[in-house]
Amino acid sequence: MHICLLTPSFPPMVDGGVAIATGRLVAHLLQRGHQITVWTTAPPEGSATPTAAVPPVTAPPGMSLHYGLVADPWRATAAVAALCARVQAQHQACPFDVILAYFIYPAGHLATVLGELLGVPVVCSCRGNDVSKEMFITPEILAAVLTRSTRLIFVSASLLHMADTLVPCRAKATVVANAVDSALFAPPATGTPSQSRSVVLGTSGLMRWKKGIDLFLPLLPHTVHYARRARPRGRLRIGCGHRPADC
Repeated sequence: MHICLLTPSFPPMVDGGVAIATGRLVAHLLQRGHQITVWTTAPPEGSATPTAAVPPVTAPPGMSLHYGLVADPWRATAAVAALCARVQAQHQACPFDVILAYFIYPAGHLATVLGELLGVPVVCSCRGNDVSKEMFITPEILAAVLTRSTRLIFVSASLLHMADTLVPCRAKATVVANAVDSALFAPPATGTPSQSRSVVLGTSGLMRWKKGIDLFLPLLPHTVHYARRARPRGRLRIGCGHRPADC
């Protein structure tokens, strides 16, 4: 199967969980023999990552990575037309079987435009605040994506319920909860760690209000207190972006 993946971020430009999730997804799909064409937004200026819409030399076999996903298609019609032309040329050379988009906007919106242009089914993965935010800011975009997508994925049942109150979409939706890499976060194989070893409590989420930081911060002193009671050398390690900090 040839899958066209639209995502706001993708490795090596890791600026949040979606880049990690899509990178891991593509790796597993490649292992299963699928072909993946990834479209993502351009990396920051000054980055060493190529900005041309050509696959980097490090792309694994079966995958091509392209920069040029329009960050705000609602207000950039010329850029959307240029993107459609490039994706249509790819489709003519090697037809896509499905378009998979991460987030309602911009990827989901672009996916529905491309899906109708190419005659290809669209799957939109709704990740969280893209539903709650667009419901109040641009409900017409949210309603259009929910209506025009062939299938929908939600990370929680409550998120599906929220979307279903605006546009009945439960019949074509599937709940797929966010996962944790069990190999990366597995307990040590050496058995119970000694009391002399420090405890490290970690979070890798972006420290933003929409992530619940207003609920987390009041609990922080209590978390550190009880961790240090258990082991005096306990630490809290916060990883936001590429520079974790110890508390």
